[in-house]
Amino acid sequence: MFNRLMAAVVFLIFFLAIDLYFYQAVVGLTSDYGKGKWIRIAFWIPTILSIAAMLWWIFDDPYRYSANLRNWVITGLLATYFSKSLGVVVLLIGDIVRLFHWISEYFTAGDSRSSNGDQLITRSQFFFCCCCRGCVNSAWWLCLRYYFGCT
Repeated sequence: MFNRLMAAVVFLIFFLAIDLYFYQAVVGLTSDYGKGKWIRIAFWIPTILSIAAMLWWIFDDPYRYSANLRNWVITGLLATYFSKSLGVVVLLIGDIVRLFHWISEYFTAGDSRSSNGDQLITRSQFFFCCCCRGCVNSAWWLCLRYYFGCT
């Protein structure tokens, strides 16, 4: 039982870290939206249900229940955290790009402009440039050149 409990704690910490990282993006997107408070509250509903399902799986015998119920629980957990994990990958790539940009600004003159004199673009503009200007079919790192000005 101790091994199952320790595994549960590790998984819960890992899943909560994913949720908190992804939640920060949700807060950023909904901060100017009038009903953003309700979206931020609704974000936690699948998380609470997932934690309850994990705790049920650990502390109760899930094999006492029907296979159909077990399949729904596992599918819900996988769908919830697989989709959030994909979002975390996109957010992590954006944060890494911003980190390298911050480091390059620290060691250069500290200018907040790109090399071509344009203002740096936001994350949403970066993804718009990557998706709408033709670099969707090429490797993702080619989008990095668009980060500095959508040429």
